[in-house]
Amino acid sequence: MKNKKTLTLLLVVGTGMALTIAGCTGKYSKHDPARHSAWLMEEVNDELDLNTKQQAKLKVFVDELADGHKVMHSQRKQSRETIMSLLEQHSLDRKKSLALVQGHINTVQQRAPKLVNSFGDFYDSLNPEQRKEMREHLDKHFDHHHGRHGW
Repeated sequence: MKNKKTLTLLLVVGTGMALTIAGCTGKYSKHDPARHSAWLMEEVNDELDLNTKQQAKLKVFVDELADGHKVMHSQRKQSRETIMSLLEQHSLDRKKSLALVQGHINTVQQRAPKLVNSFGDFYDSLNPEQRKEMREHLDKHFDHHHGRHGW
């Protein structure tokens, strides 16, 4: 039983991190990724009063988030089926379980450099006041969503 809980926790945490990195949180994300991207562009632009160059860098980052969302979403159905199949067995197949987790980790690792670089390019283009405002907004966002997905 402890191993099932550990596997479930690993899968939830790993998938949650991957989905977060892929930009699956926020308004419209579950329904229409294009709409979510447009909303995110508008929201950040309005909050930070971006110039044209900053908007272009934000667009690259938002597009990278959307691409990551598509990749993770495309893997979701198969992952769910695999998890349910593993949990239906009398004994947990640890090798298959770890392979599933490793597959998600690999996806995140492959996507992370582009995502981090595109965010870094955007963040580095902000002036000190915009950076401060962004940090404050993210801090409130993290506080607001902390524990939201708990059991």
